[in-house]
Amino acid sequence: MRLRHKLPNVFGLYMVDVLCCSLGCVILLWLFNDYKSTLLNRDLEARGVELARLTEEQRARAAELALAKTRLEEQEIAAQNLTAELDDRQKDLEKLGRDIFALNDRLRAEQGNRAMTEKDLGSTRTALRAEEEKNRQSVRTMATDATRLADLRRELQTRLALLTVRDLELAGLRLKKGELEAQARTQGERALKLEEQVAKATAEADRGKVVVADIMAARDKADQQLTLGASKMAELEKLLAATVAARTKAEKARDDTEKALSTTMIAREKTGKTLDDKVLKVAELEDALTRETRRRRAVEDEMQAIGRKVAETDAEKNRLTIDLSRLKSRIDARFEGIELTGKRVVFAVDMSGSMVLLDSVTPAGGKWAEVGRVLGRLMDSLPELESYQVLVFAENARWLFGEDTWRKFQAGKSSAEVVTALSTLQPKGGTNLHTAMEQTFTLRSAGLDSVYLLSDGLPNQGPGLDANQERTLTEGPRGELLGRRVRQQLTESWNAPVAGGERPVRIHTIGFFYESPDLGAFLWSLARENRGRFVGMSSP
Repeated sequence: MRLRHKLPNVFGLYMVDVLCCSLGCVILLWLFNDYKSTLLNRDLEARGVELARLTEEQRARAAELALAKTRLEEQEIAAQNLTAELDDRQKDLEKLGRDIFALNDRLRAEQGNRAMTEKDLGSTRTALRAEEEKNRQSVRTMATDATRLADLRRELQTRLALLTVRDLELAGLRLKKGELEAQARTQGERALKLEEQVAKATAEADRGKVVVADIMAARDKADQQLTLGASKMAELEKLLAATVAARTKAEKARDDTEKALSTTMIAREKTGKTLDDKVLKVAELEDALTRETRRRRAVEDEMQAIGRKVAETDAEKNRLTIDLSRLKSRIDARFEGIELTGKRVVFAVDMSGSMVLLDSVTPAGGKWAEVGRVLGRLMDSLPELESYQVLVFAENARWLFGEDTWRKFQAGKSSAEVVTALSTLQPKGGTNLHTAMEQTFTLRSAGLDSVYLLSDGLPNQGPGLDANQERTLTEGPRGELLGRRVRQQLTESWNAPVAGGERPVRIHTIGFFYESPDLGAFLWSLARENRGRFVGMSSP
């Protein structure tokens, strides 16, 4: 008797194809991710090399900045050398003054010496101009250094832009990390699907066992029906053989299913290892990202340090520029060789009778007017003058405008007032320099810092002589003793250093032409002892 139902196929070739394709996909994805990770590692190594190169370049720039600072220090030393040379020139000028007035025994013989002195002064001015040219060259060198500093700033900005690009690349690496995590989740889902397929295969094997149980029941039924006829025995034997074959096939399918399950478990373990490797690589990428961030911060700190060094270099350059300007101002601020100083100044003007004479008997036309013009030009040349007073003296001393307080200086106007007031006076009488200096230094407590003495002769009146000396001494010895007394009073009393560190007042002297061989030596000594300078005006 033929059976009506068909035996089901538990396992076929299509199932083997599906499993092989799945396993191939898993292997392909693993290889692709491994290759991608290798590329990422190479890219990170390349970026590390680039960062090392940038760091080395940054160190080279720092060395260039240090070299620029050294050059600026050399410029400062050069400026100090220029100042020392100027001091040497001043000493040379002082030596010239001593030589001129020490050899001035006659005014007419002195004219030739003065011509030679003027020639030497011209050479000195030429040397000063050469020094000014050196200063200008220093300024140009500083401008070149400033240009180089600007180039360094632009390069620093370029470095900052590169750091910004590195930040964007790091953000891309973070995105790639997210993609790797998503792929890992996808592989986990595929492993779950494989487990479901294994469960299905196991269920089909169970259904095969049920079929075998049904066949065994049929065999029992066939044994009971053996009594029905011998004709059915052969058919039952054929059915039994088919059943045995089906059972063998089912057991073989079960073995194949167990092998497939074992292979799937192995693949799952490999996938788990791959996922672990990916997690480790992700951790390595995170560490690399952290190191990159630290390096970037270190580079930023180094950039800030370089910026501070650049600011310090700019400040140093500005200071050098100011020093050079001051040096140039000191060179320019001179009046016939006298360094012009003073904010609160007294101008002491000799108006004795000799101020209108060439010698004891020869009138000097225009001498007194020339004194006024020189004083006006001197006042307008003082760069820091704020307050002033004018003291005129002969046998006695008085303030030119009556009051004994400071007058506010107004450029042009004040000098014109002084020149006009002097033009109304008529020089006469002797020279009492003691009284003049005593009254001048009454303003020391009010801030007096400089005195300009305009005179043409030695003092011939004042304290310092006894009665016998008053009667017997001639003009030369008398002037020497009285001048020595004035210088002593200045050193010990009027202009002596005071407690608190206040510096003595500067006294500059200007000598006008008069036939007195000792005038130059006296005025030069008076200025030198009181931190001042002396200059002699030429005769008409």
